[in-house]
Amino acid sequence: MRYLTTALLIFVFAITAQAQPLLGTYYVGTNEAPGGQDPEFSTLYDAVQALYTRGLDGNVQLLITGDLEESNTVFLGIDTDGSTITIKPAPGASPLITFSATDGNDNINGAFVIGAEQDDWSALVPTSNIIIDGSNQEEGTSRDLTFTTTAGAATSNYFRILGSASNVEWRNTNIIMGQESFDALLISPLRTNGIDYTPTNVTVANNHIVSKQTRTSSRAINVWGVTGDDFEAPETIDGSLFLLDNEIEARRYGIWLREYTGNTVISGNTIRINEEGTLAAYGILTENALSDQIEIEISNNAITQLRAGRVIKGMSLVASGKYTLYNNTITGFEVNDTADPVVEFYGIHVETPPQPEVINVSAYHNTILMNPLGQTGDSGWRYRGFQSNSNARITVDFRNNILINADDTEATSFAYYQFGVASTIPSDYNNIFVVAPSSDNHTWFGRLSGSGGENFDNINDWRSNTTLDVNSSSVAVVFDDESLLVLDQEMESVNALKAPRLSAVMTDIIGEQRQDPTFKGAWSTPASVSVPSISDMPATISLNQNYPNPFNPTTTLTFTLTESAPVQLSVYTVDGRLVSTLLRDVRAAGQHTVSFDASALSSGIYIYQLQSGSSIETRKMTLIK
Repeated sequence: MRYLTTALLIFVFAITAQAQPLLGTYYVGTNEAPGGQDPEFSTLYDAVQALYTRGLDGNVQLLITGDLEESNTVFLGIDTDGSTITIKPAPGASPLITFSATDGNDNINGAFVIGAEQDDWSALVPTSNIIIDGSNQEEGTSRDLTFTTTAGAATSNYFRILGSASNVEWRNTNIIMGQESFDALLISPLRTNGIDYTPTNVTVANNHIVSKQTRTSSRAINVWGVTGDDFEAPETIDGSLFLLDNEIEARRYGIWLREYTGNTVISGNTIRINEEGTLAAYGILTENALSDQIEIEISNNAITQLRAGRVIKGMSLVASGKYTLYNNTITGFEVNDTADPVVEFYGIHVETPPQPEVINVSAYHNTILMNPLGQTGDSGWRYRGFQSNSNARITVDFRNNILINADDTEATSFAYYQFGVASTIPSDYNNIFVVAPSSDNHTWFGRLSGSGGENFDNINDWRSNTTLDVNSSSVAVVFDDESLLVLDQEMESVNALKAPRLSAVMTDIIGEQRQDPTFKGAWSTPASVSVPSISDMPATISLNQNYPNPFNPTTTLTFTLTESAPVQLSVYTVDGRLVSTLLRDVRAAGQHTVSFDASALSSGIYIYQLQSGSSIETRKMTLIK
């Protein structure tokens, strides 16, 4: 009887333990967890089902111990009631999570979907405070977690953030598509039954995202609203989307803001496009926004490959909104089809928005190299560095940029192409240069329609006929790195490449403080100045990335001194306005932490800077509310 009672108590205890809400850390996988114990769940699907059946009683961390095969779609849609759910590798683990379902879902496409409880549009759940962190270290930035799909998986299986997902972070992972899926990561706002379901404060940062190269029209990051008889465009999108520091490889679309776009920051990404066919391809494409008051920042991106057979554009801006484009580099144009060389290649193209929408563009400190294409062509080509279409609903402010037309073909090429009236297009302090201007080869400096339809092959004729670029230069530029377009050391003494610093752009493409005057283009220093990085900054100071990041509303800034020194720690807006001086004091050698409270600030990217004597370190942080 005693043994029976003991067994019964053990059984009751086990059942009770299983029924307890989840709280704390749980291990997921078939590999042993640290300490040798068995993981609580064998798959991510099982762990999420436990969240549904048992609920959660505070923050929950799901640590992946090893490779997982997920044969079921994982739907993560849950009201966390202010708690946080974190999915990341166990310490030291580098898991591969493979989604292998061969059948697509009946309603909501996706292999791993955040924002719905199950495959039913009635199961949309406002889901907040979800963190997918692929680093196997605390506060790390290594990409140790890989999400993939098998070659035989359903083509509708991809990774998705859906509906009312708020304060969601997806960072430090690899997303590698193994099957013929259109999308790698899809973000979907929608409106149904009179209710808006829109992502708010969603951050996708430091991921390596690879769409399926053999899939026609494949895209890496796609923001696309749900369409159909039961769905409409949302009436409002209050939150923001942050696409930061990702490494993107796609066939046709790198980042596509396709439909229902809200305020968006696209910053620090490296983008490579390889369209093997004849379809139009884009590094960044914006096609639909809710209003012309939407703010879209596109900054500090490096577009290094633009390969296509007919049409390719580094950036194509069609959606209405207020755009700030700064510190971007664009190059790597390549024609994939020499048999029919009639193409349209653009660095940045500001296109005519749909009626009655308005586009307002501020383009500062961008560097565009129209590299040689190495083949003969004809006058039907369109090879252009920067073009703005003609329309009263388009305004462009174009300053401190570098445009280089190095075209070596018979294609019709222009470094700078503006439709419209000169007086309405502020353009100055740029460096626009044509390596080999030639009317025979149709290689030009610029064209402004409205000036008699004339093509100009030098800056003097351009100025006198357009009244633009009075203080601009036209000098040859040598790049130390023709992929990232870093200025070569011999450019250090070329004063023509310097311009007054703009209050809107106080840092360069890697976050270094600009001097006044500053170099035109995306980099504030030539290579000879030894562009500072975190690894080669002066040994006396070291500034770490804030944590958490993004944050709301407080975060911790940490720095290290190798010797006692006076230091100043300050926070700025991205346009250089001082927000707060957090510290101005003499501190001893060692590590120091400072708390920053941004309760009074609005969402966005902020710069924090540590200075000690002539040594300066600068980093970016993101506030989301």
